[in-house]
Amino acid sequence: MSVLEVKGLTKIIKNTAVLKDVHLMIDTGEVLVIFGPAGSGKSTLLRCMSGLEAIDGGELLQGGRSVNRNAKDRRRLQQAVELVRQNNDLSRRKSVLEYLIWAPVKEYKRDSVEVTHEAVVLLERVGLVSMKDISLRALNLMQWQQVKLLRSALLHPRLLLVDELTDALDPEMAHEVLRIILELAQDGMTMAVVTHDLQFARAVADRVVLLDKGSLVEEGSVERFFRAPQTERARQFLRSYTFTGKERPAPPNYADHI
Repeated sequence: MSVLEVKGLTKIIKNTAVLKDVHLMIDTGEVLVIFGPAGSGKSTLLRCMSGLEAIDGGELLQGGRSVNRNAKDRRRLQQAVELVRQNNDLSRRKSVLEYLIWAPVKEYKRDSVEVTHEAVVLLERVGLVSMKDISLRALNLMQWQQVKLLRSALLHPRLLLVDELTDALDPEMAHEVLRIILELAQDGMTMAVVTHDLQFARAVADRVVLLDKGSLVEEGSVERFFRAPQTERARQFLRSYTFTGKERPAPPNYADHI
């Protein structure tokens, strides 16, 4: 069953079509990786899929129901879809544990004891329980990205969107953030992830899409995308990583899954 379906999505910004007739479906339990060069529309696509951006054409369906007709529809979409971005727009006047439980308790009205227990178990699961009493202000960028991922997971979204959380990190730190995404995927979280890390994509993805100049130019299983891409644009994209050395070496914590 699909969690979210994108049908003919078009987004226009400053008289330019940033997304053009994009068709995409994400199934329950699936991990979709979105590739594309800078400026291809990846982040805009995630914002539209999360309901943060109104669309200018096409349709979004969540659970088979259209959710892009008005502001009320977009709010309903935002309750089902959580977007994790690079921004640091939330207050850091909390400990890690306080931050993790705030939204589930205050906004979603869940029991604080239950949520606290779930948060501690999740921190233990990913090896970060020693951070629970640390102030958010004391976290480095890698730790902050990890905590944002865990916070989003605790909201129990039907779909988690992850937008290039590792771009500002060195390879070692990036792998620690990607490790959290892999842990969530192994727990069955439905996700769409924008990343430039090809090795990580091969470890975590069920399916891959390639955006270029606002259009979806390639879509297929992770195996087919890497072994037998169907378009010249996809082959060119993969060659560019090989020639420029952009692809990071696989670290021990997810190399075994490739």
